[in-house]
Amino acid sequence: MPSKLKKLAWTAAALLVPTACAMPPEQRIQQVICQIYNELLPVAQAIALLMFVYGGAKYVYSAEDPGGRKQAKSIAVNAIIGLVIVAIAQGLIAAASGQAGPFC
Repeated sequence: MPSKLKKLAWTAAALLVPTACAMPPEQRIQQVICQIYNELLPVAQAIALLMFVYGGAKYVYSAEDPGGRKQAKSIAVNAIIGLVIVAIAQGLIAAASGQAGPFC
């Protein structure tokens, strides 16, 4: 690691540590959960959408194969279930935290 980059990393860490330590543990946990949620939400949505499109394409291209159509239908249904789970994740997090509004 170049020395300028090391110096920048240490400076950023030194600036962030006092504010992180000054936070109550509940706020720090909430902040970490929100960061994880905000990073993984778009990834989960994209994967579910791609799997739905893949299932639809497989359904169309396996017109003569009943087993393939059944598998494609299963992929599409599971992708929709995944999208529903992702959509209600924020509500579950808010309910677990005891807040009425959005958690993050």
